[in-house]
Amino acid sequence: MGADINASIGSRALDNNETNNNNAEFKETLNISPQHLLIGPCANPKTNNKGNLYINLLSQLDLRAASTYFQNDNGYDTWINPATQEKYQLDHFLIPRKQFKLVKNVRKIYYGTTSNHLAIKITLNIKKGKHKNFATTTNSAKKRFRIDNTTLRGKGKNLFQNKVSDFLTSKTSPSPNTFEEFESFVVDAAKECAEVEIVARKDWFAENELELLLKIELRNRAQKTYDQDTTTENKTKLQDTRKSLRKAVRIAKRKWMRKYADKCKRKNFNHTPKATWDIVHDIMKGFQGHYKNKAQKQFKDPNGIIGTDDHTNADIIQQYYQNVFNQEVNIDQNEINKLFQHQYNYELGDPPSHQEVSKAIKRTASEKSPGETTVTTDMLKNLPPEAFDFLTKIIQQYWTNPECDFKTWHIVLLSIIYKGKGDTKDPKNWRPVCLKETSAKILSSIISQRLLKQIKKNRSPNTIRTCRMPGSLTYNSQYSYHKETPWKRNLCPLC
Repeated sequence: MGADINASIGSRALDNNETNNNNAEFKETLNISPQHLLIGPCANPKTNNKGNLYINLLSQLDLRAASTYFQNDNGYDTWINPATQEKYQLDHFLIPRKQFKLVKNVRKIYYGTTSNHLAIKITLNIKKGKHKNFATTTNSAKKRFRIDNTTLRGKGKNLFQNKVSDFLTSKTSPSPNTFEEFESFVVDAAKECAEVEIVARKDWFAENELELLLKIELRNRAQKTYDQDTTTENKTKLQDTRKSLRKAVRIAKRKWMRKYADKCKRKNFNHTPKATWDIVHDIMKGFQGHYKNKAQKQFKDPNGIIGTDDHTNADIIQQYYQNVFNQEVNIDQNEINKLFQHQYNYELGDPPSHQEVSKAIKRTASEKSPGETTVTTDMLKNLPPEAFDFLTKIIQQYWTNPECDFKTWHIVLLSIIYKGKGDTKDPKNWRPVCLKETSAKILSSIISQRLLKQIKKNRSPNTIRTCRMPGSLTYNSQYSYHKETPWKRNLCPLC
Protein backbone atom coordinates (compact mmCIF):
# COMPACT_ATOMS: atom_id res chain seq x y z
CA MET A 1 0.00 0.00 0.00
CA GLY A 2 1.13 3.55 -0.67
CA ALA A 3 1.12 5.75 2.40
CA ASP A 4 1.46 9.51 2.78
CA ILE A 5 1.91 9.26 6.54
CA ASN A 6 3.25 12.80 7.18
CA ALA A 7 5.55 11.35 9.82
CA SER A 8 9.24 10.47 10.08
CA ILE A 9 9.87 6.83 10.91
CA GLY A 10 13.67 7.11 10.75
CA SER A 11 16.24 4.52 9.76
CA ARG A 12 18.41 1.85 11.38
CA ALA A 13 22.10 1.07 11.40
CA LEU A 14 23.43 -0.96 8.47
CA ASP A 15 24.02 -4.61 9.37
CA ASN A 16 27.29 -6.28 8.36
CA ASN A 17 25.41 -8.86 6.26
CA GLU A 18 23.59 -6.21 4.20
CA THR A 19 24.89 -4.40 1.10
CA ASN A 20 23.85 -1.20 -0.63
CA ASN A 21 22.63 -2.95 -3.77
CA ASN A 22 19.29 -2.23 -5.43
CA ASN A 23 18.84 -5.91 -6.34
CA ALA A 24 19.90 -7.26 -2.95
CA GLU A 25 17.43 -9.37 -1.01
CA PHE A 26 17.41 -8.72 2.68
CA LYS A 27 16.71 -11.97 4.48
CA GLU A 28 15.46 -12.01 8.05
CA THR A 29 17.74 -14.05 10.27
CA LEU A 30 17.26 -15.37 13.76
CA ASN A 31 19.91 -12.92 15.02
CA ILE A 32 17.86 -9.82 14.09
CA SER A 33 14.65 -8.89 15.86
CA PRO A 34 11.61 -8.28 13.59
CA GLN A 35 11.21 -4.90 15.30
CA HIS A 36 14.49 -3.81 13.71
CA LEU A 37 13.56 -5.23 10.28
CA LEU A 38 10.47 -3.03 9.90
CA ILE A 39 12.64 -0.30 8.37
CA GLY A 40 15.86 -0.53 6.41
CA PRO A 41 19.23 1.26 6.63
CA CYS A 42 18.73 3.54 3.60
CA ALA A 43 16.13 6.01 4.91
CA ASN A 44 16.15 9.55 6.26
CA PRO A 45 17.25 9.20 9.92
CA LYS A 46 14.82 11.83 11.24
CA THR A 47 12.19 10.52 13.67
CA ASN A 48 9.31 12.00 15.65
CA ASN A 49 6.56 10.83 18.03
CA LYS A 50 4.07 10.22 15.24
CA GLY A 51 6.64 8.12 13.42
CA ASN A 52 7.07 5.93 16.49
CA LEU A 53 3.33 5.26 16.47
CA TYR A 54 3.58 4.11 12.86
CA ILE A 55 6.44 1.77 13.81
CA ASN A 56 4.09 0.04 16.27
CA LEU A 57 1.43 -0.18 13.55
CA LEU A 58 3.92 -1.78 11.15
CA SER A 59 4.79 -4.33 13.82
CA GLN A 60 1.13 -5.22 14.46
CA LEU A 61 0.32 -5.62 10.75
CA ASP A 62 3.66 -7.28 9.92
CA LEU A 63 4.55 -4.71 7.22
CA ARG A 64 7.89 -3.47 5.87
CA ALA A 65 8.78 0.04 4.65
CA ALA A 66 10.17 -0.87 1.22
CA SER A 67 11.75 2.49 0.31
CA THR A 68 14.06 2.29 3.33
CA TYR A 69 15.81 -0.82 1.98
CA PHE A 70 17.14 0.45 -1.38
CA GLN A 71 20.04 2.86 -1.80
CA ASN A 72 19.29 5.85 -4.02
CA ASP A 73 21.71 8.65 -4.90
CA ASN A 74 18.97 11.27 -4.63
CA GLY A 75 17.52 9.85 -1.42
CA TYR A 76 13.82 9.56 -0.64
CA ASP A 77 13.08 12.98 0.81
CA THR A 78 9.67 13.69 -0.67
CA TRP A 79 9.04 17.01 1.10
CA ILE A 80 11.20 20.07 1.79
CA ASN A 81 10.16 22.54 4.46
CA PRO A 82 9.93 25.91 2.64
CA ALA A 83 10.88 27.83 5.79
CA THR A 84 13.90 25.84 6.98
CA GLN A 85 14.73 23.90 3.77
CA GLU A 86 14.94 20.71 5.86
CA LYS A 87 14.27 17.46 4.02
CA TYR A 88 11.76 14.87 5.26
CA GLN A 89 10.73 11.40 4.10
CA LEU A 90 6.95 11.36 4.48
CA ASP A 91 5.86 8.92 1.75
CA HIS A 92 6.35 5.15 1.86
CA PHE A 93 5.33 1.88 0.28
CA LEU A 94 4.31 -0.59 3.02
CA ILE A 95 4.66 -4.24 1.96
CA PRO A 96 3.59 -7.39 3.87
CA ARG A 97 6.62 -9.33 5.07
CA LYS A 98 5.80 -12.46 3.04
CA GLN A 99 5.49 -10.40 -0.18
CA PHE A 100 8.57 -8.27 0.42
CA LYS A 101 10.67 -10.60 -1.77
CA LEU A 102 8.74 -9.32 -4.83
CA VAL A 103 10.20 -5.79 -4.51
CA LYS A 104 12.91 -5.07 -7.12
CA ASN A 105 13.49 -1.36 -6.55
CA VAL A 106 12.05 1.83 -5.10
CA ARG A 107 13.10 5.28 -6.32
CA LYS A 108 12.04 8.91 -6.30
CA ILE A 109 10.54 10.34 -9.50
CA TYR A 110 9.68 13.81 -10.80
CA TYR A 111 6.35 14.58 -12.45
CA GLY A 112 5.18 17.95 -13.72
CA THR A 113 6.59 21.26 -12.57
CA THR A 114 9.12 21.82 -9.81
CA SER A 115 7.52 21.31 -6.39
CA ASN A 116 8.49 20.69 -2.79
CA HIS A 117 6.30 17.54 -2.90
CA LEU A 118 7.72 14.56 -4.80
CA ALA A 119 6.56 11.00 -5.57
CA ILE A 120 8.16 7.56 -5.24
CA LYS A 121 7.84 4.62 -7.60
CA ILE A 122 8.06 0.91 -6.75
CA THR A 123 9.02 -1.91 -9.12
CA LEU A 124 7.75 -5.43 -8.40
CA ASN A 125 8.73 -8.82 -9.80
CA ILE A 126 5.26 -10.37 -10.12
CA LYS A 127 6.55 -13.58 -11.74
CA LYS A 128 8.50 -14.35 -8.60
CA GLY A 129 5.27 -14.72 -6.62
CA LYS A 130 3.78 -18.07 -5.72
CA HIS A 131 0.65 -17.48 -7.83
CA LYS A 132 1.14 -15.80 -11.20
CA ASN A 133 -2.48 -14.91 -11.86
CA PHE A 134 -5.89 -14.91 -10.28
CA ALA A 135 -7.01 -18.09 -12.08
CA THR A 136 -4.10 -20.06 -10.62
CA THR A 137 -4.88 -18.76 -7.14
CA THR A 138 -8.55 -19.66 -7.43
CA ASN A 139 -8.02 -23.16 -8.79
CA SER A 140 -5.26 -24.08 -6.33
CA ALA A 141 -7.23 -23.08 -3.23
CA LYS A 142 -7.57 -26.05 -0.92
CA LYS A 143 -11.03 -27.17 0.04
CA ARG A 144 -11.83 -27.50 3.71
CA PHE A 145 -14.12 -30.10 5.21
CA ARG A 146 -15.73 -30.78 8.57
CA ILE A 147 -17.94 -33.46 10.10
CA ASP A 148 -21.59 -32.42 10.32
CA ASN A 149 -22.71 -33.68 13.72
CA THR A 150 -26.36 -33.22 12.80
CA THR A 151 -25.91 -35.73 9.96
CA LEU A 152 -23.88 -38.01 12.22
CA ARG A 153 -26.72 -38.06 14.77
CA GLY A 154 -29.39 -38.42 12.08
CA LYS A 155 -29.38 -40.08 8.69
CA GLY A 156 -25.72 -41.09 8.84
CA LYS A 157 -25.89 -42.79 12.25
CA ASN A 158 -26.87 -46.29 11.05
CA LEU A 159 -24.14 -46.40 8.42
CA PHE A 160 -21.59 -45.15 10.97
CA GLN A 161 -22.57 -47.79 13.52
CA ASN A 162 -22.49 -50.59 10.95
CA LYS A 163 -18.95 -49.64 9.87
CA VAL A 164 -17.70 -49.58 13.48
CA SER A 165 -19.42 -52.92 14.23
CA ASP A 166 -17.77 -54.56 11.22
CA PHE A 167 -14.39 -53.27 12.38
CA LEU A 168 -14.81 -54.64 15.93
CA THR A 169 -15.83 -58.11 14.71
CA SER A 170 -12.40 -58.48 13.08
CA LYS A 171 -10.57 -57.70 16.33
CA THR A 172 -10.10 -60.50 18.85
CA SER A 173 -9.02 -58.71 22.05
CA PRO A 174 -8.46 -55.07 23.02
CA SER A 175 -4.87 -53.79 23.24
CA PRO A 176 -3.07 -50.43 22.96
CA ASN A 177 -2.40 -51.03 19.26
CA THR A 178 -6.00 -52.08 18.69
CA PHE A 179 -7.24 -48.97 20.48
CA GLU A 180 -5.16 -46.70 18.24
CA GLU A 181 -6.55 -48.47 15.17
CA PHE A 182 -10.07 -48.15 16.62
CA GLU A 183 -9.80 -44.37 17.11
CA SER A 184 -8.35 -43.89 13.65
CA PHE A 185 -11.11 -46.01 12.09
CA VAL A 186 -13.85 -44.13 13.99
CA VAL A 187 -12.61 -40.82 12.56
CA ASP A 188 -12.46 -42.22 9.00
CA ALA A 189 -15.93 -43.75 9.31
CA ALA A 190 -17.38 -40.46 10.55
CA LYS A 191 -15.81 -38.65 7.59
CA GLU A 192 -17.36 -41.11 5.13
CA CYS A 193 -20.81 -40.78 6.70
CA ALA A 194 -21.09 -37.11 7.65
CA GLU A 195 -18.31 -35.04 6.08
CA VAL A 196 -19.33 -31.78 4.37
CA GLU A 197 -17.35 -29.03 2.69
CA ILE A 198 -16.84 -25.74 4.51
CA VAL A 199 -18.08 -22.98 2.22
CA ALA A 200 -17.45 -19.48 3.52
CA ARG A 201 -20.26 -17.09 2.73
CA LYS A 202 -19.41 -14.10 0.56
CA ASP A 203 -19.72 -10.59 1.93
CA TRP A 204 -22.66 -8.35 1.00
CA PHE A 205 -20.79 -6.70 -1.90
CA ALA A 206 -19.60 -9.97 -3.47
CA GLU A 207 -23.11 -11.46 -3.40
CA ASN A 208 -24.42 -8.51 -5.45
CA GLU A 209 -21.21 -7.69 -7.30
CA LEU A 210 -22.53 -7.39 -10.87
CA GLU A 211 -25.39 -5.04 -10.00
CA LEU A 212 -23.25 -2.85 -7.75
CA LEU A 213 -20.39 -2.62 -10.25
CA LEU A 214 -22.88 -1.52 -12.92
CA LYS A 215 -24.26 1.19 -10.64
CA ILE A 216 -20.73 2.35 -9.81
CA GLU A 217 -19.79 2.51 -13.50
CA LEU A 218 -22.88 4.62 -14.28
CA ARG A 219 -22.05 6.93 -11.38
CA ASN A 220 -18.45 7.33 -12.57
CA ARG A 221 -19.55 8.15 -16.13
CA ALA A 222 -22.02 10.72 -14.85
CA GLN A 223 -19.29 12.24 -12.66
CA LYS A 224 -16.89 12.44 -15.61
CA THR A 225 -19.53 14.06 -17.82
CA TYR A 226 -20.36 16.63 -15.12
CA ASP A 227 -16.66 17.46 -14.62
CA GLN A 228 -16.37 18.21 -18.34
CA ASP A 229 -19.64 20.16 -18.64
CA THR A 230 -21.20 21.53 -15.44
CA THR A 231 -24.72 21.96 -16.76
CA THR A 232 -27.91 21.54 -14.75
CA GLU A 233 -28.88 18.46 -16.76
CA ASN A 234 -25.55 16.74 -16.10
CA LYS A 235 -25.78 17.62 -12.43
CA THR A 236 -29.25 16.07 -12.22
CA LYS A 237 -28.00 12.86 -13.89
CA LEU A 238 -25.11 12.69 -11.45
CA GLN A 239 -27.47 13.09 -8.49
CA ASP A 240 -29.78 10.38 -9.85
CA THR A 241 -26.92 7.90 -10.37
CA ARG A 242 -25.61 8.56 -6.86
CA LYS A 243 -29.06 8.05 -5.40
CA SER A 244 -29.50 4.84 -7.38
CA LEU A 245 -26.12 3.53 -6.12
CA ARG A 246 -26.96 4.31 -2.49
CA LYS A 247 -30.30 2.52 -2.88
CA ALA A 248 -28.61 -0.53 -4.43
CA VAL A 249 -26.14 -0.65 -1.52
CA ARG A 250 -28.96 -0.57 1.05
CA ILE A 251 -30.85 -3.34 -0.78
CA ALA A 252 -27.71 -5.49 -1.04
CA LYS A 253 -27.02 -5.17 2.70
CA ARG A 254 -30.63 -5.97 3.61
CA LYS A 255 -30.66 -9.08 1.39
CA TRP A 256 -27.38 -10.24 2.91
CA MET A 257 -28.61 -9.76 6.47
CA ARG A 258 -32.06 -11.27 5.76
CA LYS A 259 -30.51 -14.66 5.00
CA TYR A 260 -29.01 -14.65 8.49
CA ALA A 261 -32.23 -13.45 10.11
CA ASP A 262 -34.26 -16.25 8.48
CA LYS A 263 -32.04 -18.80 10.29
CA CYS A 264 -32.55 -17.24 13.74
CA LYS A 265 -36.18 -18.10 14.36
CA ARG A 266 -37.53 -19.72 17.51
CA LYS A 267 -37.56 -23.20 15.99
CA ASN A 268 -33.88 -22.85 15.06
CA PHE A 269 -32.95 -22.08 18.67
CA ASN A 270 -34.88 -25.18 19.80
CA HIS A 271 -33.42 -27.65 17.27
CA THR A 272 -29.89 -26.33 16.61
CA PRO A 273 -29.05 -23.81 19.36
CA LYS A 274 -25.27 -23.77 18.83
CA ALA A 275 -25.45 -23.21 15.09
CA THR A 276 -28.10 -20.54 15.59
CA TRP A 277 -26.00 -18.68 18.14
CA ASP A 278 -23.08 -18.79 15.71
CA ILE A 279 -25.28 -16.99 13.20
CA VAL A 280 -26.24 -14.43 15.87
CA HIS A 281 -22.55 -13.76 16.49
CA ASP A 282 -22.03 -13.29 12.74
CA ILE A 283 -24.84 -10.73 12.73
CA MET A 284 -23.24 -8.93 15.68
CA LYS A 285 -19.99 -8.60 13.72
CA GLY A 286 -21.78 -6.38 11.21
CA PHE A 287 -21.16 -5.89 7.52
CA GLN A 288 -17.38 -5.46 7.91
CA GLY A 289 -16.76 -8.25 10.44
CA HIS A 290 -14.86 -10.39 7.93
CA TYR A 291 -12.22 -7.64 7.62
CA LYS A 292 -11.20 -7.87 11.27
CA ASN A 293 -7.44 -8.07 11.66
CA LYS A 294 -6.04 -10.95 13.67
CA ALA A 295 -3.48 -10.33 16.38
CA GLN A 296 0.04 -11.19 15.24
CA LYS A 297 1.50 -14.18 17.09
CA GLN A 298 4.98 -12.85 17.71
CA PHE A 299 6.19 -13.25 21.29
CA LYS A 300 9.02 -12.10 23.52
CA ASP A 301 11.15 -14.55 25.45
CA PRO A 302 12.17 -13.85 29.09
CA ASN A 303 15.17 -11.88 27.75
CA GLY A 304 12.94 -9.57 25.68
CA ILE A 305 13.97 -11.00 22.27
CA ILE A 306 11.10 -11.26 19.78
CA GLY A 307 10.64 -14.51 17.85
CA THR A 308 11.34 -14.23 14.13
CA ASP A 309 9.54 -17.33 12.83
CA ASP A 310 6.85 -19.82 13.79
CA HIS A 311 9.28 -22.30 15.34
CA THR A 312 10.86 -19.69 17.60
CA ASN A 313 7.49 -18.33 18.71
CA ALA A 314 6.24 -21.87 19.40
CA ASP A 315 9.29 -22.52 21.59
CA ILE A 316 8.64 -19.31 23.55
CA ILE A 317 5.00 -20.27 24.14
CA GLN A 318 5.95 -23.83 25.08
CA GLN A 319 8.50 -22.62 27.62
CA TYR A 320 6.04 -20.19 29.20
CA TYR A 321 3.04 -22.52 29.49
CA GLN A 322 5.22 -25.48 30.47
CA ASN A 323 5.79 -23.63 33.74
CA VAL A 324 2.15 -22.51 34.01
CA PHE A 325 0.61 -25.99 33.66
CA ASN A 326 3.26 -27.83 35.66
CA GLN A 327 3.41 -25.77 38.83
CA GLU A 328 4.63 -27.72 41.83
CA VAL A 329 2.83 -27.04 45.10
CA ASN A 330 4.51 -27.75 48.41
CA ILE A 331 2.25 -29.61 50.82
CA ASP A 332 2.87 -29.86 54.54
CA GLN A 333 2.19 -33.49 55.46
CA ASN A 334 1.86 -32.57 59.14
CA GLU A 335 -1.15 -30.38 58.38
CA ILE A 336 -2.77 -33.18 56.39
CA ASN A 337 -2.34 -35.55 59.34
CA LYS A 338 -4.37 -33.13 61.47
CA LEU A 339 -7.44 -33.60 59.28
CA PHE A 340 -10.27 -35.82 60.46
CA GLN A 341 -9.78 -39.34 59.06
CA HIS A 342 -12.76 -41.17 57.54
CA GLN A 343 -13.17 -44.86 56.94
CA TYR A 344 -11.52 -46.32 53.88
CA ASN A 345 -13.69 -46.74 50.80
CA TYR A 346 -12.21 -49.66 48.91
CA GLU A 347 -14.75 -49.29 46.07
CA LEU A 348 -12.89 -46.22 44.80
CA GLY A 349 -10.10 -48.49 43.60
CA ASP A 350 -12.34 -50.83 41.60
CA PRO A 351 -12.00 -50.75 37.79
CA PRO A 352 -14.68 -48.66 36.01
CA SER A 353 -17.79 -50.59 35.09
CA HIS A 354 -19.68 -50.62 31.79
CA GLN A 355 -22.41 -48.49 33.33
CA GLU A 356 -19.92 -45.85 34.52
CA VAL A 357 -18.31 -45.64 31.09
CA SER A 358 -21.69 -45.32 29.33
CA LYS A 359 -22.89 -42.60 31.72
CA ALA A 360 -19.60 -40.70 31.38
CA ILE A 361 -19.91 -40.69 27.58
CA LYS A 362 -23.53 -39.54 27.70
CA ARG A 363 -22.63 -36.72 30.12
CA THR A 364 -20.04 -35.21 27.78
CA ALA A 365 -21.02 -32.03 25.99
CA SER A 366 -21.56 -32.09 22.24
CA GLU A 367 -19.86 -29.93 19.62
CA LYS A 368 -16.54 -29.82 21.48
CA SER A 369 -13.07 -29.57 19.94
CA PRO A 370 -11.18 -32.90 19.92
CA GLY A 371 -7.62 -33.77 20.88
CA GLU A 372 -4.77 -35.13 18.80
CA THR A 373 -6.68 -38.10 17.32
CA THR A 374 -9.62 -35.81 16.30
CA VAL A 375 -12.14 -38.20 17.93
CA THR A 376 -15.05 -36.02 19.08
CA THR A 377 -17.63 -36.55 21.80
CA ASP A 378 -20.35 -36.81 19.13
CA MET A 379 -18.56 -39.80 17.60
CA LEU A 380 -18.41 -41.59 20.95
CA LYS A 381 -22.07 -40.87 21.70
CA ASN A 382 -23.20 -42.45 18.43
CA LEU A 383 -21.13 -45.63 18.71
CA PRO A 384 -22.88 -49.03 18.62
CA PRO A 385 -23.32 -51.02 21.91
CA GLU A 386 -20.38 -53.33 21.16
CA ALA A 387 -18.12 -50.27 20.90
CA PHE A 388 -19.12 -49.27 24.44
CA ASP A 389 -18.04 -52.75 25.58
CA PHE A 390 -14.75 -52.30 23.75
CA LEU A 391 -14.08 -48.94 25.45
CA THR A 392 -14.94 -50.38 28.85
CA LYS A 393 -12.41 -53.21 28.41
CA ILE A 394 -9.77 -50.74 27.25
CA ILE A 395 -10.26 -48.50 30.30
CA GLN A 396 -10.30 -51.48 32.66
CA GLN A 397 -7.11 -52.80 31.10
CA TYR A 398 -5.47 -49.39 31.48
CA TRP A 399 -6.63 -49.29 35.12
CA THR A 400 -5.28 -52.70 36.12
CA ASN A 401 -2.37 -53.48 33.77
CA PRO A 402 0.86 -51.51 34.50
CA GLU A 403 2.17 -52.16 30.99
CA CYS A 404 -0.93 -50.76 29.26
CA ASP A 405 -0.57 -47.11 28.33
CA PHE A 406 -1.69 -44.76 25.57
CA LYS A 407 0.64 -42.04 24.30
CA THR A 408 -2.18 -39.77 23.14
CA TRP A 409 -3.54 -39.56 26.69
CA HIS A 410 -0.37 -37.74 27.73
CA ILE A 411 -0.56 -35.15 24.92
CA VAL A 412 -2.78 -32.05 24.82
CA LEU A 413 -3.12 -29.51 22.02
CA LEU A 414 -2.56 -25.94 23.20
CA SER A 415 -4.50 -23.15 21.52
CA ILE A 416 -4.11 -19.52 22.58
CA ILE A 417 -6.61 -16.68 22.25
CA TYR A 418 -5.70 -13.00 22.61
CA LYS A 419 -7.47 -11.41 25.59
CA GLY A 420 -7.99 -8.15 23.71
CA LYS A 421 -5.80 -5.95 25.91
CA GLY A 422 -2.12 -5.44 26.62
CA ASP A 423 0.96 -6.12 24.53
CA THR A 424 0.33 -8.89 21.99
CA LYS A 425 3.95 -10.01 22.33
CA ASP A 426 3.54 -10.83 26.03
CA PRO A 427 2.33 -14.44 26.51
CA LYS A 428 0.54 -13.35 29.69
CA ASN A 429 -2.01 -11.48 27.54
CA TRP A 430 -3.08 -14.67 25.74
CA ARG A 431 -5.64 -17.11 27.17
CA PRO A 432 -4.57 -20.78 26.83
CA VAL A 433 -7.04 -23.51 25.87
CA CYS A 434 -5.89 -27.12 26.27
CA LEU A 435 -7.61 -29.66 24.02
CA LYS A 436 -7.45 -33.00 25.80
CA GLU A 437 -7.96 -36.40 24.21
CA THR A 438 -11.68 -37.27 24.27
CA SER A 439 -11.19 -40.85 25.47
CA ALA A 440 -9.00 -39.58 28.33
CA LYS A 441 -11.81 -37.22 29.37
CA ILE A 442 -14.04 -40.25 29.94
CA LEU A 443 -11.66 -41.65 32.57
CA SER A 444 -11.30 -38.19 34.16
CA SER A 445 -15.08 -37.89 34.36
CA ILE A 446 -15.36 -41.30 36.09
CA ILE A 447 -12.76 -40.29 38.71
CA SER A 448 -14.54 -36.98 39.19
CA GLN A 449 -17.87 -38.67 39.82
CA ARG A 450 -16.38 -41.08 42.35
CA LEU A 451 -14.69 -38.27 44.27
CA LEU A 452 -17.87 -36.19 44.31
CA LYS A 453 -19.86 -39.10 45.71
CA GLN A 454 -17.25 -39.62 48.41
CA ILE A 455 -17.32 -35.92 49.33
CA LYS A 456 -21.12 -35.94 49.57
CA LYS A 457 -20.99 -39.05 51.71
CA ASN A 458 -18.54 -37.59 54.26
CA ARG A 459 -19.73 -33.98 54.28
CA SER A 460 -23.05 -32.35 55.01
CA PRO A 461 -24.70 -30.44 52.13
CA ASN A 462 -24.08 -27.12 53.87
CA THR A 463 -20.31 -27.61 53.85
CA ILE A 464 -19.85 -28.84 50.27
CA ARG A 465 -18.04 -26.34 48.06
CA THR A 466 -17.72 -27.12 44.36
CA CYS A 467 -16.80 -24.74 41.55
CA ARG A 468 -19.08 -26.49 39.04
CA MET A 469 -22.10 -28.73 38.99
CA PRO A 470 -21.62 -32.40 39.95
CA GLY A 471 -20.84 -34.49 36.92
CA SER A 472 -18.68 -31.91 35.22
CA LEU A 473 -14.93 -32.22 34.91
CA THR A 474 -13.29 -29.59 37.11
CA TYR A 475 -9.65 -28.62 37.17
CA ASN A 476 -9.29 -30.34 40.53
CA SER A 477 -10.57 -33.63 39.14
CA GLN A 478 -8.17 -33.39 36.21
CA TYR A 479 -5.36 -32.72 38.69
CA SER A 480 -6.44 -35.75 40.71
CA TYR A 481 -6.57 -37.86 37.55
CA HIS A 482 -2.99 -36.97 36.61
CA LYS A 483 -1.75 -37.53 40.16
CA GLU A 484 -3.59 -40.83 40.66
CA THR A 485 -2.92 -42.55 37.34
CA PRO A 486 0.84 -43.21 37.92
CA TRP A 487 -0.04 -45.51 40.82
CA LYS A 488 -3.59 -46.43 39.82
CA ARG A 489 -2.72 -50.12 39.46
CA ASN A 490 -2.11 -50.32 43.23
CA LEU A 491 -4.70 -47.69 44.06
CA CYS A 492 -4.87 -46.99 47.77
CA PRO A 493 -8.31 -46.61 49.30
CA LEU A 494 -9.17 -42.93 49.24
CA CYS A 495 -10.99 -41.50 52.19
